[in-house]
Amino acid sequence: MSNTISSIVRLGAALALLQISCTGRIGGDEPIDEEQPGPELGEVNAPVSGMRRLTRVEYTRTVQDLIGRDAPMDVSRFPIDPLTPYDNNYREQLPSPIVAEASYANAQSISAWVRANVEVRDRVVDCNPTGPTDEACMRHFVETFGRRALRRPLSDDEVERYVGLMAWNEGEGDFYAGVELAVEAFLMQPELLFRVEVGTPLDNGYVFQLDDFEVATRLSYLLRGTTPDDALLDKAASGELQDSEARRAEAERLLATPEAQAQIARFHAMWLGYEKFAADTGIVTDMRVESDMLVERVVGAEPPDYAQLLRSSETYVTQTLADHYGMDADVGEGAWVSYADAGRAGILSHGSVLAAGSKANDTSPTRRGKFIRNQLLCQPVAPPPPEVDPDQSPTSEDPNACKIDRYAEHRNNPSCAGCHSLMDSIGFGLENYDLLGRYRAHDNDRPECTIDGKGTVSGIGDFQGPAELGELVLQSGAFEECVAQQALQYAVGHPLDTYDDGMVERMAGALRDEKSFLEMLFAYIEDPAFAQRREESAP
Repeated sequence: MSNTISSIVRLGAALALLQISCTGRIGGDEPIDEEQPGPELGEVNAPVSGMRRLTRVEYTRTVQDLIGRDAPMDVSRFPIDPLTPYDNNYREQLPSPIVAEASYANAQSISAWVRANVEVRDRVVDCNPTGPTDEACMRHFVETFGRRALRRPLSDDEVERYVGLMAWNEGEGDFYAGVELAVEAFLMQPELLFRVEVGTPLDNGYVFQLDDFEVATRLSYLLRGTTPDDALLDKAASGELQDSEARRAEAERLLATPEAQAQIARFHAMWLGYEKFAADTGIVTDMRVESDMLVERVVGAEPPDYAQLLRSSETYVTQTLADHYGMDADVGEGAWVSYADAGRAGILSHGSVLAAGSKANDTSPTRRGKFIRNQLLCQPVAPPPPEVDPDQSPTSEDPNACKIDRYAEHRNNPSCAGCHSLMDSIGFGLENYDLLGRYRAHDNDRPECTIDGKGTVSGIGDFQGPAELGELVLQSGAFEECVAQQALQYAVGHPLDTYDDGMVERMAGALRDEKSFLEMLFAYIEDPAFAQRREESAP
């Protein structure tokens, strides 16, 4: 490839990224007058939509769908996506020189790899060129690949610019010289790296109706974490996706794919805290499989009963994991096993989830309690004062004090008791399970410090162990609304605000009535607001 042309492609994409980062607002040329009256609360249900950079996972899946599963990529060049708890908060996904450099490095290596591999280039270019100057084949490639890469049809001018890259074919005697340049340019396009929703303004001036290709993109990244496939883009081209029934039909089709299954599993892993643990070796891998298998079983169950996420009396274990948990079972490579009367039930018994509340080399009743409050009840607990180091465990005047006595510092200190009473009392109800989910009767290496395993969810009830805790969460009346809130936050890519309350209520109602995680998603997808966006500056 010509270094000069490569530099031009790189410069063009970098300038486009910088231009996006400087404009700030999308959808219209003039800023909204912050003093003009805005809509009344409850009138607007469309979510705020900002410019969203693809996460590392989304970028990987997108490039793999465009090029192939074996495409050479180095996502470590891109900024880290912090899990807060989700990795797609658009307010943290800003354009930057790092993004431009990372996209260039990947685009250059991938495009060169496409050109150098006959099997790959035949897969990417689905026509057979008659020679270096076969314009018809180049045009077909640009139009089909470009639509999938940019998630919309290219304009005539855009097509001509990409087809013009054939000028380098004749000099090199190779049709794929232009293809290499085109692939590199597409992979560096800001529209590939960022999801930008514009739409058409509605009467109130704060809500915009998305076009069908923007709806297709929103639907595909929600359900599959990747670019829309050709079938979905065809539906968008026909103008069908403004219809709620058509969106549901496409959602049902997408949900039948392996990519959707992986997407739903990953949402649960981020929501429940175990996505941050490496899952490529040993017992950690088995724990992740255990949790993924339960999520798959619960989400796909007929008749649906999403409460089984917390209530399931069985779990999927390998022999290694069964031995780890102390189960008397011969399961070979893996099987579903009953908990019997072990006091375990559902995903709160999994080592993956219990590990999320650990600290240093032991459990943290505070962190486990905070997890239950934040992630399952959506009752956020205030952060500690600035002078408090949350990574330090409480101490006692007695250096030999048992753990529960050391945590008495939280109960006895008036400045700590208010918040810690909401967390520690829950965490101690799980204290019989160590940081990897194994049952224990006493503190680590302290047989004299027995654990009674009794806990309390203040305002709800007492419990002992994960099975009883799961029942309390389900009986609290807050679980369905919390699941809906978590799912919507992930869908829209930012923490929710009061304008989102109506959507959360409708999604929670669907989960409560239908007992189905998927019906909850359909309630969002079928709602008119799914095809709309709201300006962040709306009062």
